[in-house]
Amino acid sequence: MKQYDCGFSKESNWFRYRAGAIIIENDCVLFAGNENEDYLYSIGGGVHMGETAEDAILREVFEETGVHYEIDHLAVIHENFFMRIMEV
Repeated sequence: MKQYDCGFSKESNWFRYRAGAIIIENDCVLFAGNENEDYLYSIGGGVHMGETAEDAILREVFEETGVHYEIDHLAVIHENFFMRIMEV
């Protein structure tokens, strides 16, 4: 069954509900990157419809690291709103 991320578009704007984890071990913080972008980001991803942020974090961290972590506490809320560029 396909899961859908929480989000919406309105006019040329786009919102996506994403949860990210701050993973600290041995005085180090874990960030991810990829070959296509020149920045690092927290492990996480889109929250599915009907899923809590906590459940999304547990799922995404396992999907991206293969490790089952426990959530200590909510630390930060960060909101991103994107402007959709319309193709002509």
